[in-house]
Amino acid sequence: MAEHLQPSTAYVMPYMWVGDNWEMVVLHYGPAPAKSVAMHFRDRVKEKDVRNNPHFNKDTGIEPYFTGFELNYPEIDPNASFENRMFNWKPELNAQQQYYEVDIDSWDGDPKDVYFKELLAIEKAVDGRWAVSLLLAREPDGKILMYCKDPNFPPGAPPAPQFCGNQYGQHQGGAHLPLEFPERSEDRAMALFVCTFVALVLFSLYGVFAAWCMGTQDLLQPR
Repeated sequence: MAEHLQPSTAYVMPYMWVGDNWEMVVLHYGPAPAKSVAMHFRDRVKEKDVRNNPHFNKDTGIEPYFTGFELNYPEIDPNASFENRMFNWKPELNAQQQYYEVDIDSWDGDPKDVYFKELLAIEKAVDGRWAVSLLLAREPDGKILMYCKDPNFPPGAPPAPQFCGNQYGQHQGGAHLPLEFPERSEDRAMALFVCTFVALVLFSLYGVFAAWCMGTQDLLQPR
């Protein structure tokens, strides 16, 4: 039997900051489809705060405090769009420093019993932009599959071979990912107005172009 060289699974990345919420996205990792994907997303900052609370009931455990939730996908393909794999999360304690842990169970044809763990850190850098550090490891051997860190991530994390922005297929340039939607309601309203206006203009131009094409075809028809 051929050796299973590179596993395939999934991981979580921040996509857009809207007001005081993150739009998170589940991305694919590896060369093959990841099947029966089960992910347990946990907010480590909130979890630590709950456990340190003197009123924390160890008998009931952490579940009633909603420090995370489950995500399940029958199959995630390498080139599939991620629009249907987005979810919302609000960091309630410290939006400037966020730490998440994701336990991942998936199957890609490997006969070995393996699972995965992701450590995700999101911080507001001194330049005012969001910065991400992500580590994805295979368990139980602890082999690191991916480690990335944005260049503006606050010091302290070890150097990484790649920037996390590359995981979206683009790097420093026009848009810096994760994207950030304006925080003030007035700015959000203006941004939505501009997006709606541009969409209407493009739709109108498309209608004019379609009508012109139909008229051209009528002129070319033999009489």
